[in-house]
Formats: sequence, C-alpha cells, structure tokens
Amino acid sequence: MKSRLKKLFTMAVVSLALLAGLVGVVAAAPAAAYAANECAIGTTEYATLDDALAAIIDDTPTTITLLADITYDGGCAIADRTITFDLAGYDLVFEASSSSTLDLTDSDIDYADRGNGSFQAIGGTRGLFISGGSCELTYAEANSTFGAAIYASGGSQVIVDGDLSAAGMRSIGAYAEAASDVTVNGGIAVNGSLANGVSVLNASQVTITGNITMSGGSNNGIYAIDRSVVDVVGDIVVQDDYSCGVYSERTDTKVSVKGNITADGLSSKGIDAVDNGDIKVLGNVSAAGTGGIGAVASNNGKATITGTLTVSPTGNYTSIDGTAYAATEYATSTTLPHYLTYTNDNTSTVWVLEFMPVADIAGVPTAATVGIPLALSGVVEPNDATNQAIVWSIASAGATGATLSGNVLSATAPGTVVVTATIANGLAPGVAFTKNFAITVSSAANGLPAGGIPGTGDGASPAFWLWAALASALAIAVGAAAAKRRAR
Repeated sequence: MKSRLKKLFTMAVVSLALLAGLVGVVAAAPAAAYAANECAIGTTEYATLDDALAAIIDDTPTTITLLADITYDGGCAIADRTITFDLAGYDLVFEASSSSTLDLTDSDIDYADRGNGSFQAIGGTRGLFISGGSCELTYAEANSTFGAAIYASGGSQVIVDGDLSAAGMRSIGAYAEAASDVTVNGGIAVNGSLANGVSVLNASQVTITGNITMSGGSNNGIYAIDRSVVDVVGDIVVQDDYSCGVYSERTDTKVSVKGNITADGLSSKGIDAVDNGDIKVLGNVSAAGTGGIGAVASNNGKATITGTLTVSPTGNYTSIDGTAYAATEYATSTTLPHYLTYTNDNTSTVWVLEFMPVADIAGVPTAATVGIPLALSGVVEPNDATNQAIVWSIASAGATGATLSGNVLSATAPGTVVVTATIANGLAPGVAFTKNFAITVSSAANGLPAGGIPGTGDGASPAFWLWAALASALAIAVGAAAAKRRAR
C-alpha cells in the first residue's frame, strides 16, 4: 500500500512539473511574439515611428516620445506638421543612402530632452532638406556627390546643436537660399573637390559658431552671393590647392569672420570680395602657398583685415581689380584710420590693420620679498602697439630659488632674479619683442618685512616710533612677568 502511494505521489510531482513547464512556455510566448514599442503619443504607444507619424492628421502641435533608440532607414518625408520629438534620453537617427534623409515641407520640427540623446539626419544626397517651416536637430551629414548636410530653402529656419559633415565632389556643409536662416552651433567639415563649407544666396543668412575645415582642393570655405550674410565665430582652414577661404559677391553680401583664415595651398586665395561684396576678418589671413593671393578686391569689392596678412615670396599680397600690390605698396593716405589702404581708385579696396611695433615695456616691479608672491606686470609702449600680451619667463633665478606660475613670481631666498618679458609678434609679424628685468629679492628680518622696520630710513619717522614703543612695552611686560615668578 505504501509503495503504491509513493508511486502515485511521484507521478503527481512529475505531472505538476510538466504542467509548470508548459505554463511557463505558454506565458513566455507573448514576450517572444511582440517586440517593444518604439514611441508614444500621449498614453498611446506605437510599434514604429511610421505608425506614430501616420496617426498625426494635421498641423496640431504633437509630441512623439521615444521609448527606445530609433534608426529610421530609407528617408522620411513630413509635410504640414508641427512635431516635437521628446528624446527621453534615446537617439533618433534618420538614415538614407540616396535622396533626402529627412525631407520637410512647411513643417516645424524640433526636439526635447536636450543634452540627452540625439536627433540626427545622416547620409543621402541631403541630410536635411527643408522648404518652409523650421527644424532643430543635433547633427546632419551628407555623403554624396552634389550632397548637402543641410539644404534650406523657402524662408526656412534651421538650428543645428552640433556639427555638420559632408563628403563628395561638389558637396556642401550648409546651403541656404531664398531668405532662409541656418545656425550651426558647432563646426563644419567637408571633404571633396569643388566643395563649399557654406553656400548662401538670395538674401539668406548663415551663422557658424565653430570652425570650418575644408579638404579636397578647388573649394571654398564660404561662398556667399546676392544680399546674403554669413557670420563665423571660429577659424576657416582650406587645406588643399586652388581654393579660397571666403568668397563674397554682389551688393549687400557681407561675410564676417572673427577667427583666422588659412588657405595655404598652391595658388589659393585668403579672401575674395567681388562686385560690391564685403568681407571683414577680425583675425589673421594667410595664403602662404606658392602663387597664393592674400586678399582680392574687384568691381567695388571691399575687404577689411584686423590682423596680419601673410603670403609666400612667390605670391601677391593683394590684388585690386587685377593689379597686384606688394605689402609696401599701400596708398599714401588711408581711408580707414589705423589701417593701410590698398586701392587703385578707392572703389575696390583692401584694408589691413597697420602694424604698430612695441617700443618698450615700463613699470615692471624691481623688488620682491622672500615668501611673498609678486604679480608681474608692465605697461606696453606705445599704448597703441598692435600686440600687447606679455608672457613672463625666468632668464636667471640666481640663488633665489625663484619660480613662475603664469605671471606670479615666488622666491625662497634673497638675491637677484632676472625675468624676461616676451610679446609675440611685438616687433613685426613673426618677430617677438623681448626685454629682461632684474628684480631684487629681500628676506624678512626678525619676522618683519624685508628692509627691517617700515619707515626707518631716516630713523625718526612715525612708523619707527610706533614699532619702538611696541617693542619697549613688550620688553617691560616680559620683565615684569619674570620678576613676579622669582618673587614666588
């Protein structure tokens, strides 16, 4: 009987185990059969971004919240919609191998949860194509002949909170036409011949807060025409031959570059202002390649360089309406104070900041105290010298054990330390101004400042008598205390 009961019990346990396993398989089946949803609108979740976009039937402002990273392949077109992508920490990446990756018409598209996740348009002939409306995203890229990372038309507005990249012959980083406005809060890198970092025309505007870097040859850092405006905060570097840093053409076309422009390839131009085009550079311009031209102005073009202009010995400093001018061939009277004027008829003109060399540095401290840091400073003469930034170094520490941290001198022992003041490009472009200064380091005596008691130079100043009175009072107090102890 017991044996039979034992067998029944064993069979029951096995049956329950098999049943549990079967239930587990059945319960697990839905998880394997249904993938996680990609996004949501409000409380409604959607398996794909296409499903969510299809659910939006008009231009009512709508937020699509990501529930996972999304890579949208094949290109996406959106028209007459107002959409905010709440990234929620995820990445939204539109990708395509041809045509436009993200194609927007009269739509306003932006993103939320800034600083977390990304909103990117990558690949294809155009990373982002927009006609009318606005778009804000974090990155755009194009990898195709005639491609553009950003192509803005029809009065559209674009903000890129990051960089742009383009590769391919005749490719463009940022293209704006027909009163469009593009702001890139980052830099632009383009690799391809006959390419442009920025192309802007038809009363459009482009702002770049970073640098523009070009490679591939026969390209332009900036190509601006027809009443357009470009502002670049960073530098422009055009690396290969037959290229130009900035080209500006036609009335009311204005390009401003706060950084430096370098176009050092063979027969390259630093800047080129044509047909009333205007270029202003706050930094330096270099066209140091063989046969290069530093600055070109023709047909009433205007260019202003608030920095240095550098060309190779085989190049031309400036070219005004086809006539080459050396650095020394400026007009006898300038039309812009503190600038050298290069012109043939005061219409086409290049202005280069007149270089004012440093003559001297005065007012440098001559004394220091052991253990007390001394901030080094000096007054540059003349006060309108082109370069005035002083860099300090120690020429000879002697026995002082002197060290420098920035412009702060510290010494550990008395003696004489010799410091050197250097101003880069102080005498001429590429030639520094230097001058040595001797500083006497004194020690502190008996805990008092170096030189002894203040004001004792003649032995009878008020400061002397104050110190003497304090010392006398201290001596009396000490003596009284000692006498009291002896009396005990």
